Amino acid sequence: MVRLRKIGPVATVLALLTMALPLTAPPAAATADDPTQLHVGDNGDGYGFNVWGLDFAAAVRANVNAEVRGAGFGWVHQQVIWASMEPTKGNCGTDFTAQLDLFVGDASAQGLRVLLSVVRSPAWVGANGGLPAARTQDFTDFMTFLTERYRGRVQAYEIWNEPNAAVETGGHVAAADYLPVLRAGFRAVKQADPAAVVVLAGLTPTGVNDPAVAISDVEYLRQLYALNNGEITQYYDVLGAHAGSTCNPPDSSWPDAPATTPCGTDPDGGRSYTKDDSLHFKRILELRAVMVGAGGGGTKMWLTEFGWDSAQTTTPGYAYARYVSEQQQAQYLIRAFELGRSYPWMGAMFVWNLNFFPHHDVKRREVRLGRPTRRRLRPSRRHRAARDAKGRRPSPAVAGRHTVAAGRGHAATATVTEGLHPATANRRHAHAAIPRGGRVGIIPGGHPDPAATRGGDTASTVTRMRPRD
Repeated sequence: MVRLRKIGPVATVLALLTMALPLTAPPAAATADDPTQLHVGDNGDGYGFNVWGLDFAAAVRANVNAEVRGAGFGWVHQQVIWASMEPTKGNCGTDFTAQLDLFVGDASAQGLRVLLSVVRSPAWVGANGGLPAARTQDFTDFMTFLTERYRGRVQAYEIWNEPNAAVETGGHVAAADYLPVLRAGFRAVKQADPAAVVVLAGLTPTGVNDPAVAISDVEYLRQLYALNNGEITQYYDVLGAHAGSTCNPPDSSWPDAPATTPCGTDPDGGRSYTKDDSLHFKRILELRAVMVGAGGGGTKMWLTEFGWDSAQTTTPGYAYARYVSEQQQAQYLIRAFELGRSYPWMGAMFVWNLNFFPHHDVKRREVRLGRPTRRRLRPSRRHRAARDAKGRRPSPAVAGRHTVAAGRGHAATATVTEGLHPATANRRHAHAAIPRGGRVGIIPGGHPDPAATRGGDTASTVTRMRPRD
């Protein structure tokens, strides 16, 4: 039986990790000049966070940048919602644009490098929020506006998000619909800022093959390369990817190296979250094999999203999170970075995610079992911090310390604090430390979307399609 699975925070979990990377080492000159050639970890480069940095409050933006810089990370990845930025043709004088201006300006001033990914077409495009395959001139116009506005301050642009998922494309998945959009985006970016990096959109890891729902990321990539004898290779500098994980350790895979943890053990003994390679971090090796087979072995891969969920109390679609403790979460993230550093073709890696904020004009469909639904989650810890900055008292916390393995013989010490805020009594964050460290703060694995909310709740809305036995 095939069911849909998504990755996203089922409880507001903030993990603070210490990574084996220098806090202040500058990137190598070659990669600073040409990010397409960077290799994660070299000279402390290539470490990134997915963030939500759009806020008129300077203190909120400063807090986001401070967390990123304090971790020793040098990249931030922010989604740009086209529908919010240009609600009518040619009208980009919106609050979204003003907040994006502030975000880009602050990040640039802090020496952070920025990756923007464009999502969700406006209603006037007539694509049901999805790919503007029939209106590529409109997309060209928007990408030209965006790139000219931030020339020299935004280093990279990801052209769309997960176009192998129907919820991202307008209701139907076809590789042929993405090619003209990527082509238009690439040409617009390079015309406005030749130095900017164009990233082929990361695909959602999935074993589903139903165009009304999703197409396997591996199969979709094969189809992209097959179009017009590999035309797609002309229109990107690096290939984006999203690494699956659920509750599987980063070194596991299916069927060659199944998880030895209790990941996904069902009452009947089945293992829902193991029996498909799309549920594992090493799924990216299959994507890499497709790249090499298509003659793209000289091109780097960027992981524009990866991470793990951890929560004891879960909602439907997130049950796997209870099989990942905060200590395992820290261990898995450290190991994932170690693996990335061992792959010579791995460029930047962006943890999903540091923070996400409610945003008043953003509504996102969530799909579960093929039906549009809405789910409301508690506010993130960063959102709570924003409220506290406005004068409310921070919630108290209690702490304990635990020692866990950090991979490759390193020991990691994790401090787990449990917040006692009445609305988020089960909130936890882990703080892990290993030698040579910097510090990393994340809500790992998943796609919360800033959404129209009541009472401060944030709607989690981007989907993952997961097979289930």
